[in-house]
Amino acid sequence: MADLVQHAETRPTWRPVRDLAPLFPGVQDPHWDQDMTLVDGDITDPFERGADR
Repeated sequence: MADLVQHAETRPTWRPVRDLAPLFPGVQDPHWDQDMTLVDGDITDPFERGADR
């Protein structure tokens, strides 16, 4: 069996939570700033090969 179509590897672009918050302007979270102090801000791809799990 052969797959004779051109393949392009597309990977998702990982963004910080603060960049995504404006996209979801629903219910306001009164604890947002407090919760954000718990996020380390490190952007990593959890599906990257060889990533520690």
